[in-house]
Amino acid sequence: MRGLNKPELLKAFASVSLGSSLLYLKLVGVESPVSQLRASISATNRGFRKLSGRQIFPSKGWLKFLEVATEDGKVHPVIHCLSIVPPSYFGNKYVSKARWVEAWSDCMGVSQDLGISTKCVRKTGTESPLSFRQPQAVTDPLWFIELCEQLYKMRSFSAGGIVKSHLKSIQTKTSSQSPT
Repeated sequence: MRGLNKPELLKAFASVSLGSSLLYLKLVGVESPVSQLRASISATNRGFRKLSGRQIFPSKGWLKFLEVATEDGKVHPVIHCLSIVPPSYFGNKYVSKARWVEAWSDCMGVSQDLGISTKCVRKTGTESPLSFRQPQAVTDPLWFIELCEQLYKMRSFSAGGIVKSHLKSIQTKTSSQSPT
């Protein structure tokens, strides 16, 4: 996805999602001190890879973004995933929130119920139906420096399934057409 600008990315996503429905997943990882954020993000990404390989995960492709949420000096990774699902998902193949929570907690290897939310995303209009929290003000400079060190060179955006394949083909075409 390197080298693609936002309009190209959105156009590519729209072209592979034609005739499908969109499911928004918000998956909350385990809370940890900021000094253990890198390990927490790695565990959350492993959990997502496990979840995406399970039968409960109906997606043909997705865009995934990692957010770090903070509360009372603690942090937890949050995965936002826009997923392409068959139109039948919101009919007879719908997965209840309780099943999602159970599967996500199992993939993360924890006994507690982790936060999750799911939404049907309408493809009409230009406004995003997704909302993100306002970032909290940083009051402790040392905490912020530790956060920056933990996030250094961590990938916060990725694609999977048919979206990843399509983006790779676009990048291949673009790089072969550009002069060297």
